[in-house]
Amino acid sequence: MSMTSTAVARPVATMMVFLVIVVLGLAGLRFLPIDLLPPIEFPQLTVAVDYPNVGPEEIEQIITRPIENAVGGIQGVERIRSRSEEGESRVTLDFSRGTNIDAAANDLQRGCRCPGDGSRTRPHPRQPAPRSRATTGLEV
Repeated sequence: MSMTSTAVARPVATMMVFLVIVVLGLAGLRFLPIDLLPPIEFPQLTVAVDYPNVGPEEIEQIITRPIENAVGGIQGVERIRSRSEEGESRVTLDFSRGTNIDAAANDLQRGCRCPGDGSRTRPHPRQPAPRSRATTGLEV
């Protein structure tokens, strides 16, 4: 006999099999760990430099490119993104997963000097808010 004819000929046995499958599924679901919001970290640092009253092209030449060259050799960097706007520069470094972000921030502070006045810049773990000014970007 085929499975279909057996299921039709013995409806009580068929219902018991389905009931056993449902009970086992519910028992397995009860012990299955579900995490709706797992802890996900994106290891990323942003170097932010403000230089008022300077256009985006000059910001890129004076601030952004030297910072990109200075931070390019930091260990664990996967991608460098930069954004030069009127009066400000933002260089964002994306690190590989598992990178110690505190050690990377120390390396970034050690290796990154702001051109011009020689003062140290500080890495910021934040994304800048979008603005409606003229923007020129460079992605390396």
